[in-house]
Amino acid sequence: MRVSWALLSVVAALAAASPGTPSTNYKPHSDVGEVEAVTADALSDYWTGAFRRLGRVYVGPADVVWFEDPTVTACGIASTASYCRIDRTIYFGYDLLRHSLATIGDFAAATVVAHEWGHEVQDELGLFRWAVVHRYWIGKELQADCYAGMFARHAAALGLLEDGDVEEGAAMLASLGDDARMNRNSPQAHGTPAERRGWFLRGYQTGSLKVCKTVYTVLSRKR
Repeated sequence: MRVSWALLSVVAALAAASPGTPSTNYKPHSDVGEVEAVTADALSDYWTGAFRRLGRVYVGPADVVWFEDPTVTACGIASTASYCRIDRTIYFGYDLLRHSLATIGDFAAATVVAHEWGHEVQDELGLFRWAVVHRYWIGKELQADCYAGMFARHAAALGLLEDGDVEEGAAMLASLGDDARMNRNSPQAHGTPAERRGWFLRGYQTGSLKVCKTVYTVLSRKR
């Protein structure tokens, strides 16, 4: 599958103005590597600007690690995609990104990257630890979906997405939603397909950190 020109344009339009990007230890891996690289650059630029508007300095992840096989992290075993708060590192498995490219599209893969980046944003805003302390596992994940939607809105506003890209992102997150057997109080819970799709679209429609934060209020009513 060929990566679309529109997505590759994100980094062409944004990275030149970026003061820097997080360190990475991956090697480009066909189209998956291209999507990962341009999305990481664009996310760094986007969140730098978003934090600046809050009067804060965005730091970004300490590292980004890409792997072929399950790998040991400071937070345990990473098998697909995860963020480790202990070492502030984002881990990505190539299989998940390859699957999203092959079955849905390039912006589906970009949305997976944006979701994990969202956990780093939560960490810097103090929301990641808060969610863990209060055991809002699903809230933590749905808020990261919402942040991924905010990033999609930014790219769309710049005219850098093709028709259908936003739907690709929503479909990807829905495809990773919990099935009916998942215990909603489990640390592995991410939300139903409808919840994941819905919070991604809220982020896309509003572009608002405040709206994304309301996920905890909404979920508390369901407890």
